[in-house]
Amino acid sequence: MLVFTDKEMEKFLDKLETKKGKKENQFYFSLNKQHPNGIYLTRGNIKIKDYKKYLFENKINKIERKLK
Repeated sequence: MLVFTDKEMEKFLDKLETKKGKKENQFYFSLNKQHPNGIYLTRGNIKIKDYKKYLFENKINKIERKLK
């Protein structure tokens, strides 16, 4: 599961673009079997970028702090 704050999601959506550099309104992520925690944006961005920092397990400490 991926977890984004409101600001992170707004920034993410604003940066979506087609291969021709036009505004994109669709996106999808791909998993990489060779790198089990690798989550890659493969539509909506010209460059393939790893989004594993947004995995729930990598955000749990921040979530716990917000709930206190």
